[in-house]
Amino acid sequence: MDLDRDRGERSGESVEPTETIELAPVLKGGIPPSLHLARQGRASRAGLAVLLAISVLGLPSCDDDVVGNDPSNVAGRWVYQAAELTGPQVTCTTSEVVLTLVRAPGSIRLDSRFEGSAFAFTMECRRDDRTATLLFTEGASVVNGEIDEGLVAFDFEAPDFIHTGEVTEDSMGGTVATRLDLTQSSLSDAGVVNLIGQWSAVRD
Repeated sequence: MDLDRDRGERSGESVEPTETIELAPVLKGGIPPSLHLARQGRASRAGLAVLLAISVLGLPSCDDDVVGNDPSNVAGRWVYQAAELTGPQVTCTTSEVVLTLVRAPGSIRLDSRFEGSAFAFTMECRRDDRTATLLFTEGASVVNGEIDEGLVAFDFEAPDFIHTGEVTEDSMGGTVATRLDLTQSSLSDAGVVNLIGQWSAVRD
């Protein structure tokens, strides 16, 4: 420091004494505090990465068939009925029908499509004081099922029923339309009729 002061005096400039910096002591077999803090930082980041990985792994898969409290997931067994389907001078009601629904292949939670089958059922139709019972011993296929923000739509195929409505976690219902050929029944004089009515379904 005397040399610095001598140089300053010769140049006519005032030179401040060089600041002394104390290095972190390294104990035998120990770790300097600065390195210890660096390791703590890396450990914290590693811990955060592990937590993030666990969180991602814990998310439900989009392909899961069962999603709790998710009204867009109608997979399962339902009991369905269509009532008071009315057309020109004819009114029809179905028996209770068991539906088995599954998510359509490739469907995800943001694109909720479904399909399935309806078990065998009957349909009671009346015109004035006459009635006819239609038997659907093969049941029907459930096709074109789709859910969007609480709205549901699907069809029965053979016989053809077109459904629209609303869905919640354990119930759904709305409007159904169909076209029936009664020419082979005791109501043959009614011919082919277009019917519209209400449908409902609850989880079984």
